[in-house]
Amino acid sequence: MKATSTFFFLFLLLFSQSTFAQSSPDDTTLVTSAVAQFEKQYSAIYPIHAHLYNGPEYVDYSKRYFQLTGHQFFSVAEKQDGSIYYNNQYFTGLQFTYDVVRQQIVLLHPTTPLQLRLLNERVNYFTLGGHHFKRLVIDSLSSKVLRTGFYEVLVDGKVQLLANRSKQMQEKIEGNNINAEFILADRLFIKKDNVYHSIYKKNSVLKILSDRGEELKKFSSSKKLKFKKASRESSIVQLVQYYSSLAAQ
Repeated sequence: MKATSTFFFLFLLLFSQSTFAQSSPDDTTLVTSAVAQFEKQYSAIYPIHAHLYNGPEYVDYSKRYFQLTGHQFFSVAEKQDGSIYYNNQYFTGLQFTYDVVRQQIVLLHPTTPLQLRLLNERVNYFTLGGHHFKRLVIDSLSSKVLRTGFYEVLVDGKVQLLANRSKQMQEKIEGNNINAEFILADRLFIKKDNVYHSIYKKNSVLKILSDRGEELKKFSSSKKLKFKKASRESSIVQLVQYYSSLAAQ
């Protein structure tokens, strides 16, 4: 069954490539539909993807501590639903975690108790719990503002609002025990005219988006946006979304 399916899959791909240039739109649609249907069947036959589950083992370093405050993962410690574009392939229907201390995507191998970490340089983007992350490779001009790594895309319009999700781990010696605490250390960035800017508060946002400064001030006042720690990110998201809507007019 496996050999026959693999042979047919290769034949179908070769056939579609050789006839694509010569086929009519209706023929092309039929070929595309056939390939899509076979890929679905192929995934059912081979649910374990060798191109995905091939990273090094992930060792949970938090287990060496006697007591923990918080955890090293994004949002929640439990696995979340997500998808990953990895090794030039798109994988859906996954469950995994994202270690924001070490910036590592962690998968449980489907047939062993081992946890694996993906190779970051092979990840283009991923979604996790409804949040979209992409990997940025930073050049020398932008390296003073942010570093190569994963960034959550909060707003993607005329300007981009990005978040680097991160935590700092602090060790504490208490008696004969070593405990650890994980402290949020997220940072926000705006990309405007292909230049990245680090932002911390309302004034830094208004400075970068100064071409619509007065309109943004009125919007902030009318929506009663707050920029204290608890609501800062949400308010900045609303400001940047509003700016993008103005720029699109």
